[in-house]
Amino acid sequence: MKVRRRNLIGAVVFCAFVCMGYEIPVSAQTVADSLAIAQCPWDTVYRSDGLVVTKAQLQLYDAPQSLVVAVADTKKMGFHVAQPGKRCRKVSRQAADHGAEIAVNGGFFAIPRPDPIHYVQVDGEAVDPALLAKIGGGMVGIDDERVTVQRWDSSQVAHWRDILVSGGFLLEKGKILAPASPDRHPRTLIGVDGERVLLVAVDGRSPGRATGMTPRECAFLMQQLGASQALNLDGGGSTTLWLKERGVVNRPCGGLFGRGERRVGSIVYAVAMK
Repeated sequence: MKVRRRNLIGAVVFCAFVCMGYEIPVSAQTVADSLAIAQCPWDTVYRSDGLVVTKAQLQLYDAPQSLVVAVADTKKMGFHVAQPGKRCRKVSRQAADHGAEIAVNGGFFAIPRPDPIHYVQVDGEAVDPALLAKIGGGMVGIDDERVTVQRWDSSQVAHWRDILVSGGFLLEKGKILAPASPDRHPRTLIGVDGERVLLVAVDGRSPGRATGMTPRECAFLMQQLGASQALNLDGGGSTTLWLKERGVVNRPCGGLFGRGERRVGSIVYAVAMK
């Protein structure tokens, strides 16, 4: 019997985000992966006007996975990029300082310093202008009520208030661009579809609970969640998704003895619009 994957997953993810009225098209890596998502329980962690956050523990891609998925409405949530000063700081500390409702770690940085590896722009000012010429895979561009994820193009600098460039461009117009790789790690992902922004934390390096994903597996996941454009941010021990009302929602592995938050460079955060 032929399984109609789109109908299966669309129904499940719709249930997960029904309070925001989203209809989410999907495309899974295999039928088995589609069924895994369709049958797993999605627990609502937090819900407000413009933001829904859910968690799932499931067997996906033949491995245990732990996911946190946030969906935000850009008409009700204002997005920003923040960059710490001379020292790396935890996502939770930076987010609280900016009055954020939700935040994730941002771009790759030069450990132990917070200096970005790729171009970062905050409030129209480049953190390091020399990085403007550096090649990057994709970018997050943010302005009032607008968030884009697209190919990095230095000519776009004047069009956005905040910019964060990263190397791992996953999806473009729903088409998977992620390269094949066997390496599974924790991942932080950002995607967009119209006025929706998706922030996803994929835990990993936790045997028996959370394996992590390859870039291509992340791209399939973002497809399933309905993103048309998606970008891989810094991951590994940096992967953190924080909520004002709940604290850190996923289980980072970058702290002491591989547990807890790592101090990071930039973050992407959102505040509720008044």
